[in-house]
Amino acid sequence: MSRGDPPDILEIYFDWLYDQIYDVRDLDSPYSYLHVLMHLHTTEFNDKVPNDDNRTAQGEELRNEFLSGLPVVYMEDYAKIESLGKASVLEVLVALSRQADYIAEIGAKNWAKKFLENLNLDHFPDSRFREPQGLQIKAIIDLFNNRKYTSNGHGGIFPLEGAHHNQRRRELWYQMADYITEQGLY
Repeated sequence: MSRGDPPDILEIYFDWLYDQIYDVRDLDSPYSYLHVLMHLHTTEFNDKVPNDDNRTAQGEELRNEFLSGLPVVYMEDYAKIESLGKASVLEVLVALSRQADYIAEIGAKNWAKKFLENLNLDHFPDSRFREPQGLQIKAIIDLFNNRKYTSNGHGGIFPLEGAHHNQRRRELWYQMADYITEQGLY
Protein backbone atom coordinates (compact mmCIF):
# COMPACT_ATOMS: atom_id res chain seq x y z
CA MET A 1 0.00 0.00 0.00
CA SER A 2 1.41 3.39 -0.93
CA ARG A 3 1.01 6.51 1.16
CA GLY A 4 -2.35 8.09 0.75
CA ASP A 5 -4.08 4.80 -0.03
CA PRO A 6 -6.82 3.89 2.42
CA PRO A 7 -6.09 0.87 4.64
CA ASP A 8 -7.22 -2.52 3.37
CA ILE A 9 -10.91 -3.09 4.00
CA LEU A 10 -10.29 -6.54 5.48
CA GLU A 11 -7.91 -5.06 8.07
CA ILE A 12 -10.46 -2.39 8.91
CA TYR A 13 -13.13 -5.07 9.30
CA PHE A 14 -10.92 -7.13 11.62
CA ASP A 15 -10.20 -3.99 13.68
CA TRP A 16 -13.95 -3.34 13.87
CA LEU A 17 -14.58 -6.91 15.09
CA TYR A 18 -11.73 -6.61 17.57
CA ASP A 19 -13.26 -3.40 18.95
CA GLN A 20 -16.49 -5.31 19.64
CA ILE A 21 -14.58 -7.17 22.39
CA TYR A 22 -11.42 -5.34 23.40
CA ASP A 23 -10.39 -1.72 23.78
CA VAL A 24 -6.60 -2.20 23.89
CA ARG A 25 -4.67 -2.97 20.73
CA ASP A 26 -0.99 -3.12 21.75
CA LEU A 27 1.28 -6.14 21.34
CA ASP A 28 3.08 -5.22 24.59
CA SER A 29 -0.11 -5.06 26.66
CA PRO A 30 -1.55 -7.81 28.85
CA TYR A 31 -5.00 -6.49 27.83
CA SER A 32 -4.52 -6.94 24.10
CA TYR A 33 -5.53 -10.13 22.26
CA LEU A 34 -4.77 -9.45 18.60
CA HIS A 35 -3.15 -12.87 18.06
CA VAL A 36 -6.02 -14.81 19.62
CA LEU A 37 -8.70 -12.89 17.75
CA MET A 38 -6.83 -13.22 14.45
CA HIS A 39 -6.77 -17.00 14.94
CA LEU A 40 -10.50 -16.93 15.65
CA HIS A 41 -11.11 -14.79 12.58
CA THR A 42 -9.12 -17.00 10.22
CA THR A 43 -11.08 -20.11 11.27
CA GLU A 44 -14.37 -20.78 9.52
CA PHE A 45 -17.19 -21.60 11.94
CA ASN A 46 -18.35 -25.21 11.79
CA ASP A 47 -22.15 -25.17 11.80
CA LYS A 48 -22.75 -28.89 11.31
CA VAL A 49 -24.94 -29.19 14.42
CA PRO A 50 -28.56 -28.62 13.36
CA ASN A 51 -29.65 -24.98 13.60
CA ASP A 52 -26.14 -23.64 14.22
CA ASP A 53 -26.41 -22.32 10.66
CA ASN A 54 -28.42 -19.56 12.37
CA ARG A 55 -25.25 -18.60 14.26
CA THR A 56 -23.39 -18.54 10.94
CA ALA A 57 -26.03 -16.25 9.43
CA GLN A 58 -25.85 -13.90 12.41
CA GLY A 59 -22.06 -13.80 12.15
CA GLU A 60 -22.28 -12.98 8.46
CA GLU A 61 -24.86 -10.26 9.20
CA LEU A 62 -22.15 -8.36 11.08
CA ARG A 63 -20.57 -7.68 7.69
CA ASN A 64 -23.63 -5.72 6.59
CA GLU A 65 -23.59 -3.72 9.81
CA PHE A 66 -19.91 -2.94 9.26
CA LEU A 67 -20.42 -1.97 5.62
CA SER A 68 -23.36 0.29 6.44
CA GLY A 69 -21.07 2.47 8.56
CA LEU A 70 -18.33 2.92 5.98
CA PRO A 71 -17.64 6.14 4.09
CA VAL A 72 -18.16 6.14 0.32
CA VAL A 73 -14.40 5.89 -0.31
CA TYR A 74 -14.63 2.16 0.48
CA MET A 75 -17.53 1.40 -1.88
CA GLU A 76 -15.24 -0.43 -4.32
CA ASP A 77 -14.03 -2.68 -1.49
CA TYR A 78 -17.48 -3.96 -0.51
CA ALA A 79 -16.97 -7.01 -2.71
CA LYS A 80 -13.99 -8.09 -0.57
CA ILE A 81 -16.17 -8.22 2.53
CA GLU A 82 -19.09 -9.80 0.71
CA SER A 83 -16.81 -12.55 -0.64
CA LEU A 84 -15.39 -13.65 2.71
CA GLY A 85 -17.32 -16.93 2.64
CA LYS A 86 -18.86 -18.51 5.71
CA ALA A 87 -18.66 -16.70 9.02
CA SER A 88 -15.52 -17.01 11.08
CA VAL A 89 -15.53 -18.25 14.65
CA LEU A 90 -14.82 -14.65 15.72
CA GLU A 91 -17.85 -13.33 13.84
CA VAL A 92 -20.06 -15.98 15.43
CA LEU A 93 -18.76 -15.21 18.92
CA VAL A 94 -19.35 -11.47 18.46
CA ALA A 95 -22.87 -12.05 17.17
CA LEU A 96 -23.62 -14.57 19.92
CA SER A 97 -22.31 -12.19 22.59
CA ARG A 98 -24.94 -9.69 21.46
CA GLN A 99 -27.66 -12.33 21.64
CA ALA A 100 -26.53 -13.40 25.11
CA ASP A 101 -26.54 -9.78 26.24
CA TYR A 102 -30.09 -9.36 24.99
CA ILE A 103 -31.15 -12.13 27.37
CA ALA A 104 -28.77 -11.47 30.28
CA GLU A 105 -27.55 -7.91 30.22
CA ILE A 106 -23.93 -7.95 31.35
CA GLY A 107 -22.61 -6.22 28.23
CA ALA A 108 -21.81 -7.82 24.88
CA LYS A 109 -18.09 -7.23 25.40
CA ASN A 110 -18.29 -8.98 28.77
CA TRP A 111 -20.08 -11.92 27.17
CA ALA A 112 -17.43 -12.22 24.45
CA LYS A 113 -14.68 -12.07 27.06
CA LYS A 114 -16.53 -14.74 29.06
CA PHE A 115 -16.57 -16.98 25.97
CA LEU A 116 -12.81 -16.53 25.57
CA GLU A 117 -12.29 -17.16 29.28
CA ASN A 118 -14.37 -20.35 29.10
CA LEU A 119 -12.19 -21.47 26.19
CA ASN A 120 -9.07 -20.58 28.22
CA LEU A 121 -7.98 -18.24 25.43
CA ASP A 122 -7.66 -15.44 27.96
CA HIS A 123 -4.31 -17.03 28.92
CA PHE A 124 -2.74 -15.79 25.69
CA PRO A 125 -2.51 -11.98 25.84
CA ASP A 126 -0.31 -10.36 23.22
CA SER A 127 2.29 -9.32 25.80
CA ARG A 128 3.02 -12.98 26.59
CA PHE A 129 2.37 -14.44 23.15
CA ARG A 130 5.12 -16.59 21.65
CA GLU A 131 4.83 -18.26 18.26
CA PRO A 132 4.48 -21.88 19.55
CA GLN A 133 1.37 -20.77 21.43
CA GLY A 134 -0.32 -20.29 18.08
CA LEU A 135 -0.57 -24.08 17.88
CA GLN A 136 -2.18 -24.20 21.35
CA ILE A 137 -4.65 -21.49 20.36
CA LYS A 138 -5.50 -23.34 17.16
CA ALA A 139 -6.01 -26.58 19.11
CA ILE A 140 -8.39 -24.85 21.56
CA ILE A 141 -10.36 -23.30 18.71
CA ASP A 142 -10.53 -26.63 16.87
CA LEU A 143 -11.72 -28.41 20.03
CA PHE A 144 -14.57 -25.90 20.34
CA ASN A 145 -15.33 -25.59 16.65
CA ASN A 146 -15.44 -29.35 16.05
CA ARG A 147 -17.43 -30.09 19.22
CA LYS A 148 -14.71 -32.20 20.81
CA TYR A 149 -15.27 -30.74 24.25
CA THR A 150 -16.81 -32.70 27.12
CA SER A 151 -20.47 -33.65 27.05
CA ASN A 152 -21.15 -31.04 29.76
CA GLY A 153 -19.59 -28.34 27.61
CA HIS A 154 -16.19 -27.95 29.28
CA GLY A 155 -13.79 -26.89 26.56
CA GLY A 156 -16.59 -24.97 24.86
CA ILE A 157 -18.02 -21.52 25.47
CA PHE A 158 -20.90 -22.69 27.68
CA PRO A 159 -19.56 -25.16 30.27
CA LEU A 160 -22.15 -26.55 32.67
CA GLU A 161 -21.89 -28.27 36.01
CA GLY A 162 -25.23 -30.05 35.64
CA ALA A 163 -25.81 -30.68 31.95
CA HIS A 164 -29.07 -32.48 31.12
CA HIS A 165 -28.09 -32.91 27.45
CA ASN A 166 -24.92 -33.77 25.58
CA GLN A 167 -23.66 -30.28 24.79
CA ARG A 168 -21.62 -31.53 21.82
CA ARG A 169 -24.86 -32.31 19.97
CA ARG A 170 -26.84 -29.29 21.17
CA GLU A 171 -27.03 -26.11 19.13
CA LEU A 172 -25.24 -23.12 20.64
CA TRP A 173 -28.50 -21.25 21.21
CA TYR A 174 -29.75 -23.89 23.65
CA GLN A 175 -26.30 -24.25 25.22
CA MET A 176 -26.42 -20.51 25.85
CA ALA A 177 -29.89 -20.76 27.42
CA ASP A 178 -28.75 -23.60 29.69
CA TYR A 179 -25.64 -21.65 30.69
CA ILE A 180 -27.55 -18.46 31.46
CA THR A 181 -30.04 -20.43 33.54
CA GLU A 182 -27.37 -22.35 35.45
CA GLN A 183 -25.41 -19.15 36.13
CA GLY A 184 -28.58 -17.41 37.35
CA LEU A 185 -28.07 -14.54 34.91
CA TYR A 186 -31.62 -14.09 33.59
